[in-house]
Amino acid sequence: MLLPVLPNKIDSALPTIRVAEAIRLCNTLLDPVYLSVEGEVANFTVSRGAFVFFDLKDEQEDVRISCFIMAKGLTVPLEDGMRVVIEGRPRIHAKSGKFSLTVSRVEPKGQGSLKRAFDLLLAKLRAEGLFAPERKRSIPLYPTMVGVISSAEAAGYGDFMKIIRNRLPGATFIFTNVAVQGRDAESEICEAFQYLNSRFTLDAVVLIRGGGSMEDLHAFNSERVARAIVSSKAPVIVGIGHERDSTIADFCADLRAATPSNAAQLLLPTVQEVRDAVQSLTALGRRRTDQTVQVRRQAVQFSIRSSRQRIIDLVSRQRDQVRAVLRTVEALAPEQTLKRGYSITRTATGKIVRSVSQVRSGELIITQIADGTIHSISK
Repeated sequence: MLLPVLPNKIDSALPTIRVAEAIRLCNTLLDPVYLSVEGEVANFTVSRGAFVFFDLKDEQEDVRISCFIMAKGLTVPLEDGMRVVIEGRPRIHAKSGKFSLTVSRVEPKGQGSLKRAFDLLLAKLRAEGLFAPERKRSIPLYPTMVGVISSAEAAGYGDFMKIIRNRLPGATFIFTNVAVQGRDAESEICEAFQYLNSRFTLDAVVLIRGGGSMEDLHAFNSERVARAIVSSKAPVIVGIGHERDSTIADFCADLRAATPSNAAQLLLPTVQEVRDAVQSLTALGRRRTDQTVQVRRQAVQFSIRSSRQRIIDLVSRQRDQVRAVLRTVEALAPEQTLKRGYSITRTATGKIVRSVSQVRSGELIITQIADGTIHSISK
């Protein structure tokens, strides 16, 4: 970067300017300058939830730079004592004349700071419920359209595809090539999620890379990537590094794989696994069918026995009712009345005599008693 050459001694021909003009001139000279500065965070404060201020201290000399960044642009949690690398534009404040940096990017530096940033972000996202089990979505048993986010040069991607080729065929993979470490990794991973979710209807998205140090895996410990995973329309499998590696992305994933190879194994079954599953389901279906038939047979048999018993009971009750009626009829029959000493008198024509006025003097009448009849002449 070229800067204008300024005189190194007082020149009477040099015009004298006011302080404000001097500050504006310096800011004009600083305008094309973009700095990357490493130091220790001090006096970290957040104003009104939107404005972040802190000092960047030199670790060897007693000097510091005032820094400012909007809270929404701060993608890693900070606190006093953390060592960071910041990128930004230098400015001189018009009123105070104070030198400062308007920050555009912050990255923790060193294992201690990276681990502290990890712990702070982990606590923040856990409190928001991003890791809650009830938020996790299930991966389809046989996905047919899968997005893959990785680097084509990454060993983890090669391992993933090697396993996939030996699994159940038929799935379509849409690969998005991104940086998986370095300054551009975070943005490229987030853009890949946006691209896949806006252009395709996916059954799953797989985010993979090989192992590395905490600095190498920094992009997978960023808040932006964490929220991109959670916001994905399709469920996400994350397979990063080795089994011992653990990132914020792992906690946010709908399904965490121990390695990229394991991500492939969790995504698709083998042909043999499908055959075994079909055989198992067939056997299970047969057992359940046999059980259902047996239950239904027992139910029918019980119903038949119950119906037979109900019919027997009904017939018995009807028989008892008929017998009772017969007893009543028998008790009321004329023969039974005659046996009790009563008689029936009829005329010769068979008409029952109910009154003396019905019989003329000298007329033949017939009286029926229990064991016979008596013929007589009325007077």
